[in-house]
Amino acid sequence: MVQGLSEPLKEEEYKLLDETIRKHIEIEYDMMIFLKKLLEKIVDERLKYAVRYILDDEKRHHVLLKGLQLVINKREMVSEFDWFEIVWKNVPFYF
Repeated sequence: MVQGLSEPLKEEEYKLLDETIRKHIEIEYDMMIFLKKLLEKIVDERLKYAVRYILDDEKRHHVLLKGLQLVINKREMVSEFDWFEIVWKNVPFYF
């Protein structure tokens, strides 16, 4: 973005990027399930707070990755506004 327009990705690069993001989405999903189950077992409120914070962060990552995957699969030009929406729309205190 800083240097201006960049070269478009090649089809092999799109496929690799899609596969990598797809795997990461699966990992995030598994982690969210694990953390939800873990929360049910934790008694100490301080530890629960920390695990809830991690879970909330995983949820934000998950949404971000889904947005990136959508953009990659569309193979369209993405505006600066689109990128800011994908990256920041689920972050607390985003204006």
